[in-house]
Amino acid sequence: VGTQSVTLERKEKWYAKDCVLAHSMLSGILPSYQGCGIREDLNEAVDQWIDQSGADMIWAGTAEDNKIVRKLVRKRGYIDVDYIASKGTNYYSVIFVKWLKENPFTDDYCNKRFRRARFWTRFRYKPGKVERFRTIAFVTRVIAKLKSIIKR
Repeated sequence: VGTQSVTLERKEKWYAKDCVLAHSMLSGILPSYQGCGIREDLNEAVDQWIDQSGADMIWAGTAEDNKIVRKLVRKRGYIDVDYIASKGTNYYSVIFVKWLKENPFTDDYCNKRFRRARFWTRFRYKPGKVERFRTIAFVTRVIAKLKSIIKR
């Protein structure tokens, strides 16, 4: 009817220094059972397991345009912290975290970091062509072009 999985891991990200993270992934709910409260039941069971695991925070991610999931995770206390484009995907993704202990950052700081990540990810990657523009020469040319456009 529905599945959800959790892994424990460490990440070297600004929001997760020296932390144990629980990565919660909702794999799916059969269409005929959607809207019956199964997602909430799965989330409760996973939250209980995570509480016993000793994790410092939970992280999850979804496609940027998946408004349903984004609304659900925000409702559950998660905040946007990162914005990524992965090789082989044709979309941008949003990463959320929920601190299980005290959040060491203000919401304003997290929001600024998220907006910065979104700007740079969109600048460096294009959906469907997730090739990173690695050269400094390229970035320098783009910045010069932007400056000339702004001056007009």
